[in-house]
Amino acid sequence: MKPRQRTVCNNCRIRKLGCDGKSPACSQCVLTRQQCEGYPNNWTFVSQNRIASNKKKIRKRDIQHDDSKPNFIVQAYIPGDEVSRESSGTQSHVCGSWVEALPHLSRANDPNGILSAAIKALFASIAQRGSWRLNARPDATESYYTAIQSLQRGFSIPGYRFGAQFVASIMCLCLTELILPKSPSGPVLHANAISGLFEAHGPQAFRYGILHKLFVGFLPLVVVEAFRKRQPTFLALQEWQSEPFSINPPSIMQRLLCGVATIPSILYKIDQEYDARIRPTTSTSSPNLCLLTDALTSLELFESLLIDTQGRPNYELPHEGWELSSPALWFPNISIANMFTHLWAFKIVCLAEIYKLDANCSHFPANETPLANVNSGIIGQHMITLSQWICRSMEYMLQEKMALFGPASTFFPLQIAYRTLKKDASKQPDVTYCEQIVARLVEKGFQVAPYFVYSD
Repeated sequence: MKPRQRTVCNNCRIRKLGCDGKSPACSQCVLTRQQCEGYPNNWTFVSQNRIASNKKKIRKRDIQHDDSKPNFIVQAYIPGDEVSRESSGTQSHVCGSWVEALPHLSRANDPNGILSAAIKALFASIAQRGSWRLNARPDATESYYTAIQSLQRGFSIPGYRFGAQFVASIMCLCLTELILPKSPSGPVLHANAISGLFEAHGPQAFRYGILHKLFVGFLPLVVVEAFRKRQPTFLALQEWQSEPFSINPPSIMQRLLCGVATIPSILYKIDQEYDARIRPTTSTSSPNLCLLTDALTSLELFESLLIDTQGRPNYELPHEGWELSSPALWFPNISIANMFTHLWAFKIVCLAEIYKLDANCSHFPANETPLANVNSGIIGQHMITLSQWICRSMEYMLQEKMALFGPASTFFPLQIAYRTLKKDASKQPDVTYCEQIVARLVEKGFQVAPYFVYSD
């Protein structure tokens, strides 16, 4: 008879799952939201053959070493307080949730080794960068190219690309390419691949389980990439707004991202008019202007709700070592900081387009928009103020305790703020500060930060 293992909880034993033996609750129970009953300690040990015992110990060490890679990634990527909140909560952390799925996915059957190779590449890239350096550093470049080759094989395996492991593999490589000093187009290509896979799955596939966790984890990247490309996204469709959240209701940040998913299509329409050499007039700009002002009004209402429920950011006086001479903005947690900085960035995008339409039109009809009587200079000043608020949020998001998630969340808001401040010669100190933040992002291991922040 096979003896019971001390590191297997009763739930996993009954359900015949591989238990990682963590205390006070194993990862399997945490991920499936089960009450972990712990591990029995009233064992009677029987002598075993010494050679067989040594073999078992070797196998156990190998398993623990394999498990340590995804666990290391979780610890390096997600702030510590967010890990515990995510594990016990009913709602997924916006960007970090997909990383927490890696330990569970890595224990599932992976005969092709594609996810294993992607996890190894991400592990190696993190391990050799910034404050996460280890004594024994794996070869990140070799691991990366091995993972790329494995991923390419995965596309040819029938049905494999529709599984959670394949989606997670692409996500791992996308994050890997934010760290490795390779082509900056790599993360964009993999983000597009993820969008394509999401769309191919259909919205109903993401209502619950691991796929839901992966979906909400990469929702920000898909939306932000649509803003960067100024292209419509499938996430603006009603079925994608409702189906993935029909069982697990959206968090505040997820509601924000779904709400702004329609804005890239407005930007696309504006670009189409300019590409067609249509000189903007009140007649051609009116529909787009109304859509922009409606979107801006929704963002204003969302910000008011956020302030009512979470409060305004606090001011933190400059600390020694800060590049910022004025008080920084401080938040209750990284999720709230993420919401405010992205909200401000989305507002700047809307205001910038309204400003551009205003500059190309002689006037707006009085009944066309609530901004009709607002001087364009006031719009420009509001954009500057929002950009400065984003800059003042960087010290909070770049703290060491924010792990990789905090710095990785700054790219899009910082890009919008930098682009806005760069247009005003009087704001050179703010521009310089943005450039110092980018340098710090590179020091933390994000080699492609200059490409994303400085690109138009």
